Amino acid sequence: MNKYSKHSITLFLAVLLLGACKTENEPQAQNSINLTNNLIVGCEGTFTYGNATINLIDLSDSNRKVNLEIFKAANAIPLGDVLQSMTLINERIWLMVNGSGKIHIIHKETGKLIHSIQNAGSPRYAVQASQNKVYVTDLKSNHISIYDSETYEKTGQIKCNGWTEELIKLEDEVWVTNYYRPYIYIIDVTKDQIKDSVGVANGGSAILADRSGMVWVLCSGDYLKQKNGGVFGIRKSDRTLVNSIHFSDHNFNPIRLRENYRGDSLFFIFNGVYRIHKMSSQIPSQPWLAQSNGSGFYGLGVNPNNGNLFIGDAKDYLSKGSVLEYSKEGNLLYTHKTGVSPSSFLFLK
Repeated sequence: MNKYSKHSITLFLAVLLLGACKTENEPQAQNSINLTNNLIVGCEGTFTYGNATINLIDLSDSNRKVNLEIFKAANAIPLGDVLQSMTLINERIWLMVNGSGKIHIIHKETGKLIHSIQNAGSPRYAVQASQNKVYVTDLKSNHISIYDSETYEKTGQIKCNGWTEELIKLEDEVWVTNYYRPYIYIIDVTKDQIKDSVGVANGGSAILADRSGMVWVLCSGDYLKQKNGGVFGIRKSDRTLVNSIHFSDHNFNPIRLRENYRGDSLFFIFNGVYRIHKMSSQIPSQPWLAQSNGSGFYGLGVNPNNGNLFIGDAKDYLSKGSVLEYSKEGNLLYTHKTGVSPSSFLFLK
């Protein structure tokens, strides 16, 4: 487990057994690698073990062939310690290797390493702020780093106290979450400066924008400080809170935030997958997809082409994990074996 992901610690408390599934796919050997038109699964690995991996699931194959260790196969070196996230920027994939303090940039088609940024602090998430500019959030540095997307040189930084997490680009702004502070910070990308903030709750960890002009934020809360989290809907045009669902228990610390295929509901993980309508006033009492014995739901993705839901099951966070593929109606279709702690998904065209 990534020891820095405090908002996911509660997942360790539920040690539960995954039920039967329709199809279980064994990893396949592969000599030549082509990442396009596939699903890339980022596996964090176990903190300090240096066993992070990226895996490939062939979605065009009805048998769903799975290939492990794509980075190592393409480059003959291990990926590193704790793969936090993956972002496609200018047809290249930026890999945030948090525990190693590195950022690897690889070819979208082949997985071949283009460049490694060393001494990158504790990188968490990246976003393309402009044509040649990338913002990277950080666990401990109290700033957001700015990199040139072509030379990979660090060109500056934006002061932002606290642990910065997910961020999104909205026209000439970048909106960024902050785990330690109850605000969403809004950055003017033309000036590389914070120009505004919106109050939410503690544990800001996930953010997305929908097609109706709304920005949705998941705040996981902070159980150590007994601070409650919540889900918040912000109208982008005037930064007004349209919907706020405050969690009633500081021990309810969900992670991930995804939108369903129709765009009317949100998913997040807490000992299962919860589904809420965007204009709900409360959280359901039980998850939409329950987590079975022996499971540790950790990653979450939605296929933009058909709405299928992909859940990363980290199990005990030490053993090899799996990805569960569900239909958008919630029926289990496949179980894919993966590396340790599958946590992030990248659907490539």
